Amino acid sequence: MAAPNFLSVDVASAEPEAGAPAPDRLISGDPKFRTWNVEERDGGLYAGIWESTPGKWRIVYDEWEFCHILS
Repeated sequence: MAAPNFLSVDVASAEPEAGAPAPDRLISGDPKFRTWNVEERDGGLYAGIWESTPGKWRIVYDEWEFCHILS
């Protein structure tokens, strides 16, 4: 049987991490965010849920990221 294309992410047991952009990256607003990280076995799934208040800031990633905006 082939592996599923999508996996369910259960964040019920994850504690959210609070954060905010570094002051030198802030462009506008006073954004605050919370992240519920879910990590599976080494080299496997790394996923989670991220929420933020309005704001604008510069960001640099050194990895590929997919996000789906809910609202």
